[in-house]
Amino acid sequence: MSIFDPSILSPGSYPITYTVGTIGCQSMANITLQVVASENVTVTDTILCENTPITQLVASPSTGIWSGHPAVTASGLFDPSLSGIDDFSIDYVYQDINGCTIEKNINVTVEAFPIISASDTSVVCVGSGMVSLEEILNINTNPSEVLLVFLG
Repeated sequence: MSIFDPSILSPGSYPITYTVGTIGCQSMANITLQVVASENVTVTDTILCENTPITQLVASPSTGIWSGHPAVTASGLFDPSLSGIDDFSIDYVYQDINGCTIEKNINVTVEAFPIISASDTSVVCVGSGMVSLEEILNINTNPSEVLLVFLG
């Protein structure tokens, strides 16, 4: 078996002589291999919430085929309500105008919808100095490692 690795070559024509048989009883064929540049394909990892609507996964060019989990369609629509909460490896295959097949993989993370509970009213005195809003409002979150942003 012969191996040819076009990834180490620049695009162009490469003459190859292919020989089979043993010394004294050989046959040769001269062929030309045309090495073409593959199109650059990019895909983007995605983080979704379990209640996110069906979402279009992102790839460029966008005309390839997605696969890897029942929650993703061939056109790249991902449905978190079908996948559940977890990390998912999703495949993308694109064939360019030269007939080159480019395979990429992304990670789709579906996170649990964060739940927050807090006191709806609290009293803070002007002269109290700096206070922890998490403490005075009795804020509890699930998951506990969420980012809290206070506006007001």
